[in-house]
Amino acid sequence: MRLGGDRIDRLPTHRIVQRGVGYVPEDREVFGSLSVGENLRLAERDDTPRREFIERLFPDIHARRAQRAGTLSGGQQQMLSLARALVNENRLLLVDEPTKGLAPKIVDEVGVALAEAAKTVPILLVEQNLHVIRRLAERVVVLSGGRVVFTGSAADLLDDEDRVQRYLGVPPMSP
Repeated sequence: MRLGGDRIDRLPTHRIVQRGVGYVPEDREVFGSLSVGENLRLAERDDTPRREFIERLFPDIHARRAQRAGTLSGGQQQMLSLARALVNENRLLLVDEPTKGLAPKIVDEVGVALAEAAKTVPILLVEQNLHVIRRLAERVVVLSGGRVVFTGSAADLLDDEDRVQRYLGVPPMSP
């Protein structure tokens, strides 16, 4: 695996992060006993954190910066997890199933945040919500049994009812 021409797959995790790869885990993994603000400060990689960007993108999280992260709702914890990754300038953002288990309203908020983040950094997104994929993805790769079964534009996949049924095993969605 290469990032900017440099091989990174054999580097320790902290070195990959130092090279500008942000990661938002599937299960949020916030530090529950620490405050929201402390969670964000721990994520800062250098002297130029993007605090204003985070405040604008996540006003609810900013307002709760003194609250213990473990007392946040699941959706708020997801927003905090995203904020931790976005507080830094990244060359690549890896986001693993950010809408898993969230209420529809929160799914929309996560989608807005990711769309805004995508303006500044490429995102590799693992997601099963087809509406989120339609909204955010330009290109998709569909895996089945660990093998690539489709690569192409998100529209080419999602606008083809047969492909959606064959590759994803779900009924076609309306645009």
